[in-house]
Amino acid sequence: MTQTPAASGELDAEELLFLALQAMQQDRDEEAISCLKRGLVLEPDNGILHHLLGAMYAQLGMIDRAVDEMTRAVTCAPELHMARFQLGLLYFTSANLDAADQAWEPLSALPADNPLFLFRAGLLHLARDEFAQCVATLRHGLEINTEYPSLNEDMRMLAEKAEEAMDAAHDAAPPERPAAETRSHVLLSGYRDLSGNKKPN
Repeated sequence: MTQTPAASGELDAEELLFLALQAMQQDRDEEAISCLKRGLVLEPDNGILHHLLGAMYAQLGMIDRAVDEMTRAVTCAPELHMARFQLGLLYFTSANLDAADQAWEPLSALPADNPLFLFRAGLLHLARDEFAQCVATLRHGLEINTEYPSLNEDMRMLAEKAEEAMDAAHDAAPPERPAAETRSHVLLSGYRDLSGNKKPN
């Protein structure tokens, strides 16, 4: 008879998840990735584990692997809205706007006062150089966002860059869009929401 991890004294997937979160909080990347991979051997359809592993890959700059893991996360657990938002960000910061829009599409069904609904809308305005709408929408999201606090700094930065571009439209020079390296910074701090005491959503 096959023993369960608990009966055999081995760590189960939930224990490995919390060890991974602890390692992430302490910037022990190798240990976090190892725990997540071990957890996925036990529960290959665990969306949260895929989400966190994708987050780790994104922080390391392994974007293709990050996209793969985030895609698996939302396939296994469509309710992981933060994973879906971050999957769209991976595409957005890689200038693959069609893929970003497609990844974000399910977020359009969220309530209009959900910060991810508003941040998605604001970034799509940014992609179309609709700077005034981008600023207004991101600012609204910032006013109400308490669920994903680590996104606020990055969304505020993007709103400020969009305001600068909007102001530049009044000058002779064409408006300057936020640089790709500025937009890609959004990927980094947003993942800190995943390493708190609550499970990612």
